[in-house]
Amino acid sequence: METQMKIIRLTRHAAAKAQMRELQRIFGPDIEVYQVAASLPPNTCSAVQHFDRIAEGADVVEAVLSLNLIEPILKFSEFSKRGGTLIRAITKRNADEAGNVTFDFLHYEKLIKIDTVTERL
Repeated sequence: METQMKIIRLTRHAAAKAQMRELQRIFGPDIEVYQVAASLPPNTCSAVQHFDRIAEGADVVEAVLSLNLIEPILKFSEFSKRGGTLIRAITKRNADEAGNVTFDFLHYEKLIKIDTVTERL
């Protein structure tokens, strides 16, 4: 008997129908999707620990996080060490004349590695 793939969406926004269709296309129709509206602490160590509590038991986490939090999650989280997949939604920002902003889902990306490259000035 095949087990369902557990996907956690770490975001405050509900998934659009297009996002759900895309998750099923990528990971198969037998998925469980849970939304967790939580913020991670700014401290790297605390953020990774909090992320691991949220991601416990998940195969995939869709995260709306800044790159400075994604990097340590990819490097140090138990989720990543056990082979969990971290993804993010790519959207198009639309603003109308009144200043209202909406976002259209385009596709998903798998987050593999974040590198910071610097040069002394």
